[in-house]
Amino acid sequence: MDVSLDEELTALEAARTTATQARELAQDRIVRAFRSQLEGTGPGPSDADVQCFARLALVEKALQKELRGFAELVGLDRLAEAPETIQ
Repeated sequence: MDVSLDEELTALEAARTTATQARELAQDRIVRAFRSQLEGTGPGPSDADVQCFARLALVEKALQKELRGFAELVGLDRLAEAPETIQ
């Protein structure tokens, strides 16, 4: 594979991984907030938390789509056929 294509693939994979980790952190924050609300020790998740999660999920999905498209373009079947992290 061309060095520039390899660098682009590496950058896309890193961005997707970062987006997934950020979305998972936001998701965990929401789950903890709901848990504290159910236990009567907190107010539950804020609108900002939910909106942040939604934005991160959209970014993650867009990066997954971009990575799949790139993989198809350069013929990397292992990436093109990888299942999506977020549904």
